[in-house]
Amino acid sequence: MITPSFSLTATERVLPRLALDFTTASLDPRITFTRALNTATVVNSSGNVAPINADLPRFDYDPITLACKGLLIEEARTNILLNSENFSAASWATADSSVDTNVSATTDPSGAQTADKLKTTTAAGVQHSLLVTVNVTSGVSYTHTYYAKKGEINFFFIGWSTPFFGAFNPAYFNLDTGAVTTGTGTTATMTAVGNGWYRCSATRAAIATGAVQLRIGLTDSNTSTLSTGANNTDGIYLWGAQLEAGAFATSYIPTEATALTRNADVATMTGTNFSDWYNQTEGSFVGFFSAPISSVNKTILDVNTGSGSNSININTVNTNINLYVFDGSLMANVFNGPYTANTLQKFASTYATNNFATSVNGNAAVVDSLGTVPGSMIRVRFGSQICGHIAKILYYPQKFTNAELSAFSK
Repeated sequence: MITPSFSLTATERVLPRLALDFTTASLDPRITFTRALNTATVVNSSGNVAPINADLPRFDYDPITLACKGLLIEEARTNILLNSENFSAASWATADSSVDTNVSATTDPSGAQTADKLKTTTAAGVQHSLLVTVNVTSGVSYTHTYYAKKGEINFFFIGWSTPFFGAFNPAYFNLDTGAVTTGTGTTATMTAVGNGWYRCSATRAAIATGAVQLRIGLTDSNTSTLSTGANNTDGIYLWGAQLEAGAFATSYIPTEATALTRNADVATMTGTNFSDWYNQTEGSFVGFFSAPISSVNKTILDVNTGSGSNSININTVNTNINLYVFDGSLMANVFNGPYTANTLQKFASTYATNNFATSVNGNAAVVDSLGTVPGSMIRVRFGSQICGHIAKILYYPQKFTNAELSAFSK
């Protein structure tokens, strides 16, 4: 491969040599994109959850504002729950409750009328709930998710079976206000998705291995039973159930009679599509992205030789955005943060021999002044397992100063 020789003009210190804007809902033709099997979904430009075919990029939209968030890149995940849109199927059980299927009273998050209604019975002082049995593994975190909408009842809970998850400690979701309350050991999120619907998730780590019965229930406060009388008709609307091994929810994976896996999204640029803009000696990346917080490294972009032993890797871990540089071994390790989960974040990272630095959201640059730049790079991979959205990536074939890094990441 011939390494390009860069002679920078004044304009090139302002304009990037590579500019990718995924919020235009289009994929640069130099990028190769793959994702096996037709099991993925996306929020489309109408704000509806919709299936998408294999090997097509997912440009995900905000269901409220209808603004394009960018390119959705996720790791492989499996929805363990069967019949994710049919709560009257045999895989689900009711306890002092009943289910009406495909109700016409509301439109579901896909824009159809396939939501079900979970209703109370007339029994007093009991949990009016829906149950599902699954196998879990000790030490693994699981995230249990439903799309839910208020009917006559405005609260519901997602609870965890004992002893497999320790104490019950459910998450309570207020479908009037969008507020969520959690018990000890449980984390939860609640996101408005339009038309009164919320996507509600609760996460907890299993402490034993085996078959367990998980439970969601109807309530009118942060308790597991109704404080007022039940009447056979009151309830909430449900759609799109999901249980996945992981510390946060990912996009919806619809199931019927079997569990299904959504394979990983892979977006790469190789050959002259890569070498035409990349400078092997020094350069700077600027990125705009949104992603959940993870305690495991999630790559935003990775420039490499085809293996991990030589790479320039920008990733997230916990609340930091990190720059890792490997030239046979770890050369530089720069942490900067914090960043906020699932909201647009900006970073600027630069590399040159003995000069590696990163700035996040306008913060002062953090610098590592020792290390060599790996050579013979042949490709870049975007968003490997980030489980979020890449909005923009810009590349400049020169090293930024620390002040420039802060300015570009504001």
